[in-house]
Amino acid sequence: MFEYQAPAVLNQATPVNGTFYTILDTTKYVRVYDIGINIEDADEDLEVQVTVDGETIAASAATCTHSTSYFCVLHVNPITRVDYIGIISNTNFQFGSHAILEGHSVKIEVRKTSANGAGNLTGIVTYGVLKNV
Repeated sequence: MFEYQAPAVLNQATPVNGTFYTILDTTKYVRVYDIGINIEDADEDLEVQVTVDGETIAASAATCTHSTSYFCVLHVNPITRVDYIGIISNTNFQFGSHAILEGHSVKIEVRKTSANGAGNLTGIVTYGVLKNV
């Protein structure tokens, strides 16, 4: 049984271009339900990196608008058979496949890969921790 936890949050003022900022980093056995990101005050390219039990899931960058919230979903490329984290806007959310991530060691990071401004980088991860029952 997984017990819901208070969401892990990030609010990084004036993030440095190319620097990963951690939203969640835990060695408890967790189940990740949702990952949300946003860049405030300036349009930027964002990239999310997820590492589960030492394996990094390939991350894709997306051009993001500061007035839009974005979700990260797990996708599988049917040709290369590689898992990757996709970034989709809330307006395209119905087209994303929500996949639950589980692992003993989970780290979720986000960075901007462009330098269009100095807006705040925000993120939220909802997750549960495995409880002994």
